[in-house]
Amino acid sequence: DRLPALGLIDRDHRGPLPRLNVSVKLSSLYSQFDPIDPTGTSLVYSTYLNGNGFTYGHAIAVDLSGNAYVTGQTNAPDFPTVNPIRSSTSNFYKSIDSGSHWNGQVIGSSSAGVSVFAVDPLAHNTMYAGVGVTGGIHKTTDGGSGWTPLNTGVASASCRALVLDPSTPSTIYASLTTQDELSESGLYKSTNGGSSWTLLSNGLSGETVSA
Repeated sequence: DRLPALGLIDRDHRGPLPRLNVSVKLSSLYSQFDPIDPTGTSLVYSTYLNGNGFTYGHAIAVDLSGNAYVTGQTNAPDFPTVNPIRSSTSNFYKSIDSGSHWNGQVIGSSSAGVSVFAVDPLAHNTMYAGVGVTGGIHKTTDGGSGWTPLNTGVASASCRALVLDPSTPSTIYASLTTQDELSESGLYKSTNGGSSWTLLSNGLSGETVSA
C-alpha cells in the first residue's frame, strides 16, 4: 500500500514532490543499486557497480527517468564510468547546463571532501556545504561562485549532517565533530543563517548525530 504523504518529505515550497523509492547497498567491496517503482511492487532495474579493486559509494540520487547518479571513490583501474567527474584538486562541482559540463572549485581545503550539502528552499543561490577533516561549514549566497566559512561559536570541526528548517531556512542544524579544546562535538543550531552557532546539549550531551 502507498504510504501516507508527509509534509516535510513529500512537499517543498513549490508544491508536491514526485516519489521514487530506491533500495541501495553500498560497501567497500560490493555496490548494488536496485531502484524500485513508485508503487513498491517491482524493480526498475538492478545493477552491480565495481571493478577489480576497492570501491566506496558515498551517495546516490535517482531522477524521474530512473537514471542513477553516484558519488564515491575507487582504485579499480577497470571501474565502469559514463561521463565521470574526476579530480584530485576540487571538492565541489557545479553545472549550469543540466550536467552536460561541470566546473570544479575548492570549498575550504582541497584535501577535505564536502560531506553534506543543503540549498535554501526560499533562496536557491544560498547554499551550505559541510566539509570533513575539520573543514567546518561554508556558505555561498551567489550560487557557488564564492564561499565563506561559518565558524563563529565552533572551531576546527568536521560536519557530518546539515539540515535547514524548510519554513525558516535561516535556522540550521549541524552535527559537528570538533578537534579543538575550545569547542565540543555534538549537534549545533544557528538561527541567523550560520553567522553563529550554539551547542544543543540538553539530552544530547556526548552523542554523535549522523543524520
